[in-house]
Amino acid sequence: MKRFIDMNKKTLILAASLLFVTISLSAQSKKKIVQDTIFRLGGRQIICFVQKVNQFEVDYKFLNDPTQYSIEIKQIEKIIYRTGRIEPFNKPVFIEVDENSWEAVLITEKREDVKGMYKYGEVEAPSSPGAKNKSKAIYTAKMKLQKKAAGMKGNIVLITKTEPRGGYGEPPSYVLKGDVYGYQPMPEEEVDDRKEVLDDILK
Repeated sequence: MKRFIDMNKKTLILAASLLFVTISLSAQSKKKIVQDTIFRLGGRQIICFVQKVNQFEVDYKFLNDPTQYSIEIKQIEKIIYRTGRIEPFNKPVFIEVDENSWEAVLITEKREDVKGMYKYGEVEAPSSPGAKNKSKAIYTAKMKLQKKAAGMKGNIVLITKTEPRGGYGEPPSYVLKGDVYGYQPMPEEEVDDRKEVLDDILK
């Protein structure tokens, strides 16, 4: 009888231990995962895990996503790390681009650079006919894209296509196409104006 009671006690102790471990693991699984926060110029935030920071860019990953992304330092206001440490990079500003400040428009081929931004529209631009080499031709086409994007009050142009033109022996010529993005939502009146123009074209 005593042996039977001792076995029951051991069983109860084991069951209680297992219950305690289960409750502890459940509480840990429900605990909020703390991540880093990258604050972009213009106010947009990227909740992520910062992997590496160098003088040119920051590498980061998202929760449950093995892909590593990167963002240029010049686009970052600050990073608040999961430990609470704050690392500033650039002064916070409200970035508003107009036709006279087209050089402030960034050109990129990395889709992650526009993640979380607002798309304003599409632009297309040919290179200047006087370009003597490929580098100069693409440079002039990018400059035209910047000016068109500035006219739309965009901040970044994501290059979507680089199309060579011309034949053998002709000066290098290219047409660049891209999507224009901004840090702020497009004002409603501008959206309405563009819709009216599009409706007039389709009539």
